[in-house]
Amino acid sequence: LVEIRDRDENYPYPYEQTTFWKNVNVRWSPMNKSNDNIRKDDLALYFASSGYYRCQRAADCTGANSPYTLGSQTKQLDSLLDVASASFAGAVLKVNPGTYHMMCTRNNNFSNRAQKGTLTVT
Repeated sequence: LVEIRDRDENYPYPYEQTTFWKNVNVRWSPMNKSNDNIRKDDLALYFASSGYYRCQRAADCTGANSPYTLGSQTKQLDSLLDVASASFAGAVLKVNPGTYHMMCTRNNNFSNRAQKGTLTVT
């Protein structure tokens, strides 16, 4: 799941330009650390990779040898997310008011198949 500018777009925003991830608070996640200690950029990475990556840096993941960091996975994540698990635990998020356009990263070939949605929180 990644944020897009509007539903006419087929490519995600760079993280630095997103608003969704900066406007959420984690209430529950399977990341084995306090919800208050989950970095927003790690949360965005977790959702964009269908849980294949949980942290950008090993120091931010639980356990020094965590297999969920960008540098420690044995297989690189491809654009179709084929190496990511078919199951995704997700997270429970409290979202601040706003309108957010999202796109599924798992089932999207950027031309003729896209799963998109708009989340409006009041």
